[in-house]
Amino acid sequence: MVSRIRVCAEQAVRAGRTCEARQCHLPVEKVSRYCRKHSHNRERYGDPLGRHIYKSELKAYKRLAAKYIAANRAHSAIAAALRWLHNLLYNSPAPPTHPNRRMSPQQRSLRFLSRLAKNGVTAEGTLCLIVALEMMREHDPFTFVSDAHYRAMLAHHVCRLAPGPFVAVWRGGIGGRKYDRLSVGTRNFLASKVISSIGLVALGAARAILKVETLENSLLKGVNVPINFQPTTKGKP
Repeated sequence: MVSRIRVCAEQAVRAGRTCEARQCHLPVEKVSRYCRKHSHNRERYGDPLGRHIYKSELKAYKRLAAKYIAANRAHSAIAAALRWLHNLLYNSPAPPTHPNRRMSPQQRSLRFLSRLAKNGVTAEGTLCLIVALEMMREHDPFTFVSDAHYRAMLAHHVCRLAPGPFVAVWRGGIGGRKYDRLSVGTRNFLASKVISSIGLVALGAARAILKVETLENSLLKGVNVPINFQPTTKGKP
C-alpha cells in the first residue's frame, strides 16, 4: 500500500510545483510548500528565509540592557516583569516524570523551565536577553525577516540559557540519551507566553536604551553602523 505522503509527493513532482520561498525555484519537499532547504529553515528558525541569531551578535545589546535594568530595578514595570519571570522559572508546576511523544507544548515547556531553574538562571538575566533581542529588532528591523522568525529566536535563546533536558534513545540495540529538541509547538507556546506578558515592558526598555544611545552618538560594540547612522554625501555635488 502506497502512503499518502508518497502519493502527494509524486503529484507535486508531476505538477512541477516549486518552492514558494522568494527567488527559489527548487522542487518542493514531499507535501511541504517549500524545498528541502527552506523547509528546514522554517522548522528551525520559524521562517523559510530566517537564519540563526548568534550569541555574539547579542553581546553588545545585552551589555547595555544589563546596565539599564540594574539602574531601573525599582521601576514598577521592570519590577513586575522580574517578578513574573521569577515565578515562571521557579514556581511553575513540576514537569512530567516520564516524557513521551504525546505531551502537549505546555508540558514540554515545563521540562525546559525546570532545567533553567536547576541551573540557577535568574530573572534579571532572562529579562536582559529579551530586552537585547528587542533592541536588535528596533535597531536593525531587517535582522528578523518576520514575526515568526523573531518568536523562534526568542524562545530558542531563552531555553538555551542552560543545557536542554535529556531524552532516552534506543539505537542499534544500545540505550542512550540526547538533548531534547525544542519543538515548534513548544517554541511558539513559550514565545507567545513571554511576549503577551512582558513584551511591552521589554519593548519600552529597548526603545529607551536606543534613545539614550542615539542622543550620545555612541556606537554599539561589534556593530559596524552607528545607531544614528546618516547616509554619506561623499562624492555628490
